[in-house]
Amino acid sequence: PLFRSVDSLGFVKDFEMVPGCGLKASVSGVEWIAESEEDTPKNSGRRESSPCPVDSRTHRVLVGNREWMSRNGLAVPKMTEEAIREFEFLGQTVFLAAVNGSVVGMMSIADTIREDAVVAIETLHDMGQSVVMLTGDNRRTARA
Repeated sequence: PLFRSVDSLGFVKDFEMVPGCGLKASVSGVEWIAESEEDTPKNSGRRESSPCPVDSRTHRVLVGNREWMSRNGLAVPKMTEEAIREFEFLGQTVFLAAVNGSVVGMMSIADTIREDAVVAIETLHDMGQSVVMLTGDNRRTARA
């Protein structure tokens, strides 16, 4: 046979990405992730599987911003909205993760300004150039 065994973390199909919003995909073969520790193989957290998923359950996975969740028919829980606002107040960009129609996680990231950026902007100003910043982030994140 062409494949005897394959290390696999799951299978993805119908992958779609929309810049500035998020991604979605159908994921299968990942039920082993939710198994209890005593049922999980002890081989460094990985498992042997065939190249075809044994478990036919498919999960709809979304990762993206609030608008992406809304476009895909998901409501963000009020408590999560409050946490999002707190992170955005700190100038961070927030991403949500949803599985099968439920928001299950939230991540935030913050950009760091390059050390040479201030000098570069000052140099451009000294040369009489106008400097603008274009971003897809929210206003607080851009100002941070």
